Amino acid sequence: MNKQNMLSDFFNQLLNNGAGKESLNKLKEKIIKIIPDLKEDNKDKLIEHVISEMIEKSRMFLNEKNQYDMNLITSLASSIYIFDKHGQYKFKFIGGVESRYDNSKKITEETVFDIASITKLFTIILVFKLEEFGYFNINDKIIDLHPEYIGLKDFTLLDLLMMCGEIYTDGDIRSANNKDEAEKILKTAYIKNNDRYKNKYSDFGAIIISKVCEKIIQEKTQEKLTYDQIMEKYILRPYGLTKTRYNINLKTDSISGNGNLEGLVHDPKSRKLGGNVGSAGLFTNNDDLCKLAYEMYKVKYVNYDYLKNMISKDNLTKLGTIIFPHSNISQKGYLGLYQKHPLGLLKTFVPDEYGNFSFAHQGWTGQLAVFDPINSIHNSILVNTVGKQNEQNDDKYFKNNKPIGFGKYLNIYYQDMATNTLMLLFIKKYYNLYNDKNNIEKCI
Repeated sequence: MNKQNMLSDFFNQLLNNGAGKESLNKLKEKIIKIIPDLKEDNKDKLIEHVISEMIEKSRMFLNEKNQYDMNLITSLASSIYIFDKHGQYKFKFIGGVESRYDNSKKITEETVFDIASITKLFTIILVFKLEEFGYFNINDKIIDLHPEYIGLKDFTLLDLLMMCGEIYTDGDIRSANNKDEAEKILKTAYIKNNDRYKNKYSDFGAIIISKVCEKIIQEKTQEKLTYDQIMEKYILRPYGLTKTRYNINLKTDSISGNGNLEGLVHDPKSRKLGGNVGSAGLFTNNDDLCKLAYEMYKVKYVNYDYLKNMISKDNLTKLGTIIFPHSNISQKGYLGLYQKHPLGLLKTFVPDEYGNFSFAHQGWTGQLAVFDPINSIHNSILVNTVGKQNEQNDDKYFKNNKPIGFGKYLNIYYQDMATNTLMLLFIKKYYNLYNDKNNIEKCI
C-alpha cells in the first residue's frame, strides 16, 4: 500500500471521527518521520521507538519535583490500550513506591490504586445494567424508589445522573461520628435549586444512587446485598474485573494513592459511609481498566445481549455526550464525566485529537482514565500523589491534598501519552495489513 496514501487516510479518519485539525499537527510531524521505516518486518523496531519515548517521559514524571523540592508523585502505573478486530496492543509503565511514608514498598502490576471519583463511571454502567434487568427506569422518581429521601421531591434517577440542580444535607457527612450518623445525615438530602437546565458537580447524586440500588435490589431479589456486593455481582465478576473492589485487604493487597496506612479510601464522605458508595471507594489497576475498555468497545463487533455484554452502543454513546452545552461546566456529562472540548486538555481531560463521544474521569487522588470508543483506545494514569494523612491539608505545600504543581505536569505527561497512543494506533493499522492477528502486551 502507498504509505503516503495511508498517512492521508489515517488523518482523514481521525478528522472524520472528531479530532480537531490543529491538534493533529504535532502528531503528523512525528508520523512523517517514521514513514521511511514502515516496512513489513520492522514492526518491533517502530514500536520500540515509541515506547522508549514513553519510558523516558514516565521516568521524568516520576522524578519531577516542585519548587519545594517535593516529588509530585511517588508511584506511577500508566497504560496505553488499543483494540480492534485484529487484536490488542497494551503497554504498561510501572514504577515507584506505594506511598510517601518511610519504608514504602515498590509497586507492581498488581498494585491497586484508590481511583476516587472514577468510581462514578462504574456507577453509571451499573445503573444502565440494572435498568436493563428491569429493576427500575432511570426516569423513576427517587422518592418512589426510596421514600426515605423525601427531600428530593420529584427528582429522578436521570436528574441525579445529570447532576441537575443543587443537593444539600442538614449537616456534614464528613463530620459524622460513625456510619449510622453519616447515613442519617445523608437522608436529610434536599433540593436547594431544582434547575434542570444546568449541572453542578456533587458527590451526593452518586451516593444516593448507590443507596437506591441497595434498596431496590433487596426488594426485587430478596437478597440483602450491600452496594459493593451489587457492583461485584452485576459488573465486576461477570466481566473479569478481578482486581477492582471496595474496601481493600491491607494484609494481602499492594495499594497506592489513598494517603493513609490503614488501607482506607481517601474520600472522607465515602469513608464515613463505609467505603462502598457510588461516588468514590473503588480501587483498581491498569489491567482492569483495560478490561473495562475492552468490554465497552467489543460491542461494536457483536450483536448486543444485555446478559452477556457490559454496555449497549446507545449507552456507550451517552457516556460521551455533552448534556448541558451552555452550562458553566459544559465539558461534564453524566456524574461529572469529562467530555471533549475544543480547548482539549486546557479545559477537559479528553485530548482534542481523540474522537467524538470520548470521555474521561479524574479522581481527587490524581488518577485519570480516558476512553475513546470511536478509535477504540484507552489511557489510564494511576499515581500516588496525595500527601501523608497528617500533611496533605498544609496549603503552603499542597493544593487539593496534592503537591502544588501536580496538575501542570499531569497534563504535560498525558499530552505526550495521547500523541504516542495515536502513533501506536497508526502503526497498528499499518501492520494489520500484514497480520490478521496483531497483538502486543508489554509491561515496562
